[in-house]
Amino acid sequence: MNLELKQGQQKSKVVATNPNKKTITKLVEQLDWQATTAVILKVNDGLLLEISGTPHHGFTARYLHDGLETFADPPPQSVTDVLAMLHAFAPTAAAEADGRDEAAFADLLSFGLTLNHESRHNHHDTHHPHTSVYHWTLPQQVDIQANFGPEKLQHKVIKILRREIQTGHEIFDDVVYIATNTKKATETFLQNAEVRRIIYNIVQLDGSITIDHRQVRFLTHGETKSKAEPNKAEMARFLRVLLRI
Repeated sequence: MNLELKQGQQKSKVVATNPNKKTITKLVEQLDWQATTAVILKVNDGLLLEISGTPHHGFTARYLHDGLETFADPPPQSVTDVLAMLHAFAPTAAAEADGRDEAAFADLLSFGLTLNHESRHNHHDTHHPHTSVYHWTLPQQVDIQANFGPEKLQHKVIKILRREIQTGHEIFDDVVYIATNTKKATETFLQNAEVRRIIYNIVQLDGSITIDHRQVRFLTHGETKSKAEPNKAEMARFLRVLLRI
């Protein structure tokens, strides 16, 4: 993976090879945006992300994936957004240390999804000392508005009284509470066994998944920062099923 900069009509120049998030942040924050035509991240031979523009006039983000060109919608609105898009492809220091790569999302981003990731240390919350939030914006709207979270005692009572969604799979239904305004579409989505398994795994981390048409949020907790991280391959698979790609 190479990070390249292009100025004017000149050929792009490699400024970092296999950069991690810290390296990308340092390089981007030092950029002279008036002189820089484009920031290019070549993830592999088949995938490229090119971001052009300025903080003042706005940015354009272009993906080239195996010859297919797509544009991020909405485009990045700030340097912070630019960094979030570049960071999604880059391994963290921890990932580099144990050989895991966060580029599991590379194909998704090439389809026009955008990602913001936030990791928080909750100093005053002993039950949830670390929280991880992945907030995705989809390239098109889906007909689902639902939240999947931990089953609490009050939820069990509500299910009985209101006849809320039950999938018929006891282990799942005992653990996951479903709140939705799109019951039929949500029931259809939950017929997929892989979707139920991924939701179950997230909820086991005392987390939740929220789908709100074009917005999808994965929220998870853990005793440490690394334990608060969800399985990225499963997250990517969930989004693929949701978008049917």
